[in-house]
Amino acid sequence: MRQMEQYSTSAQGMEVKTTAAKRKVNPADIKLPPGYKIEVFAEELNTPISMIITDKGEMLVADAGVTSGNGKVLRLTKDGFRVIADGFNPPLTGINYYNGNIYVSHRGN
Repeated sequence: MRQMEQYSTSAQGMEVKTTAAKRKVNPADIKLPPGYKIEVFAEELNTPISMIITDKGEMLVADAGVTSGNGKVLRLTKDGFRVIADGFNPPLTGINYYNGNIYVSHRGN
């Protein structure tokens, strides 16, 4: 299993290196009813916890941040996922969208 290195900033402002095993993604591992199929949509996400679609049709994904120490919100673009907000205390537990605003649930201070 391939290892992935990630860097994050601790609460004390120090850079911290974490190593995590690459997640195994095999659609055949999921049992589906006859007539249904499944395929991999996105890889290289750390700990995705929820997903929403805005009124503009944009997909937003919340990353809980439990492996990196950094909860974040990502937007799907034509080039992949782009971080649009981060620095939330893990675990980030969800996101919502209302009247053009993104609301984030996380363990705050």
